[in-house]
Amino acid sequence: MQLHVAGGHVGVAPLGAVVNHARHADAEFGAQLAGQAMGLGADSGFEHHLRDAAAVAQVNEHTAAVVTARGDPAVEDSPTAHVAGAQGAAVMGALYVFEELGHGLISTGERPRRRGGSGAGALRQCGLPGGGEHPKVLSMRVRILHHGSCFDGASSAGLFARFFRECVAQGPAEVAFTPMDHKEAGPPIPPDFLDGDVNACVDFRYTSDPRLHWWFDHHASTFQSAADEAHFRADRSGQKFYNPSAKSCTRFLARTVAEKFGFDVSSLQELLAWAEIIDGALFESAAQAVELREPALRLMTWVEANRDRALSERFIADLVSKPLAEIAASPYVAEPLVGLLNQHQKNVEAIRRLARLEQGVVFTDLSQEPITSANKFIVYYLYPEARYAVTVLSPGKRMKVSVGSNPWPTLPRAHDIAKLCERYGGGGHPAVGAISLAKGEVDRARQIAAELVAILRT
Repeated sequence: MQLHVAGGHVGVAPLGAVVNHARHADAEFGAQLAGQAMGLGADSGFEHHLRDAAAVAQVNEHTAAVVTARGDPAVEDSPTAHVAGAQGAAVMGALYVFEELGHGLISTGERPRRRGGSGAGALRQCGLPGGGEHPKVLSMRVRILHHGSCFDGASSAGLFARFFRECVAQGPAEVAFTPMDHKEAGPPIPPDFLDGDVNACVDFRYTSDPRLHWWFDHHASTFQSAADEAHFRADRSGQKFYNPSAKSCTRFLARTVAEKFGFDVSSLQELLAWAEIIDGALFESAAQAVELREPALRLMTWVEANRDRALSERFIADLVSKPLAEIAASPYVAEPLVGLLNQHQKNVEAIRRLARLEQGVVFTDLSQEPITSANKFIVYYLYPEARYAVTVLSPGKRMKVSVGSNPWPTLPRAHDIAKLCERYGGGGHPAVGAISLAKGEVDRARQIAAELVAILRT
C-alpha cells in the first residue's frame, strides 16, 4: 500500500518473523517494542511526523487488515481499530515504513523521521549524501535472485548481500540465493521465488511483481514486455536501478550503492575490475580468455561449471570477503578445477573437431558431447576471422543455445544479439546472449540455432 504524504510516500507491509513471534509474545516483549516507538497511529504521535492525520488513519486500518489476514488472535475483538496488548505492539513493530528514497523498518529507538533529518550515527558504516540517514531494518529473511552460472551474477549477488547487511539490516539477516536462467516460456521470475521478507534481483530480468523490493541490472533484454518497462519507469522506491550501457552489473551496482547509500567499495576493487573484464569481454586477447592463467579466469571457469547450490553460496560469500587468488586456491575450488581445466582442454579439441565456419559464422553442436559448459571464447581462439558464433549445449537439466560476436573482430558487429535471443525467450547483451530450453529439446535447440546462423550470415 502506498500513501502519499507531504510530497513523499509511505507504505506498510508485514514482517513475517516478528508477526509470527507476536503470537507468543508476553507483556515484557510488547512493552519493549512499544518503548522503541515502533507503533504506528495517533497514539504514537506518528501523525506529527507525517503531518497528515488522514494518512495515519489509513495506516491504522491497513494494520488491522494485515493482522487479520495473518490470523493473529490480537484482533479478534477489534478488527478495524488499534491492536492492543503485547501482541499488538509486536505486530505494530512488524511493519515497514517506506519513504521516498528508501525502505526500512525504523528501529532506532526514536520517533520516525523523514530522510535527510537529524540523527547522525543511526548508520555507523553507510551514510547518505547530504548528511541524511537511511533507517535500518530488523533481522529478516532476504532472498537474492541472480544470474546463474555467471561470474558477474555471483559477484553482484555477493555485493548486494554485503551492502544489505552493512547498510540496511539491523543485526543478522538470513540471506538465501537463487540462480536464474533465461527461458523460452513462462514469467521471467516465477512468483514462488519471491518468498523473502525482502526480495532482491541482480543481473537478471525485471518483474513488476510488488514483492520485488530491490533490483539492479544491465542486460539490454531485461524487460520481457512494454508493461514491465513502464512499471519500472514509474517506480519511485529508489531501490530499482538499470543501466544497459554498463559492462557489468557488479560495477554498476557498486557505483550505485556507493553514490546513493554511502557504501564503501574500496576493499572490492579487484573483484569489480575482473567482473568488468569478464562480463564486458575486455580481455587483452582470445589467448588470455582461453589459456586461463589468472585466478579470476579460473574462478570464471569454476562458476560456469558448478551446479552445487551449497558451494555456489559459499563462493558468493567468498567473492566479497577474500582475494580472488585465495578463493582459487581453496580446496572446494582448486580440487574440481583440476578436472575442469583438463575438460577445458578437451573442449578446445572438441570444438576444433566439430565447429564449422561459413560466411563468418561458426556453428558448433555440442549437444551429444559430455560438455556441460564451454568457454565462449574458444571459437575465436581457433577461428580469429569469425564474426559470430552459435553453439548448442546440454548443460545439466536444460538445453542451451549460446550466441556471441567476436570481441576482436575484423569486421564490426551488425546484429543485436540480445534482440535475436529475445525472439526465442532468451536474452543478453548486444554482443552476447543465450537461450535456455527444457532438457531433451535437442531438435528445438538445433532449429533455433540454424535460424540464428542464417540470420547472422546476412
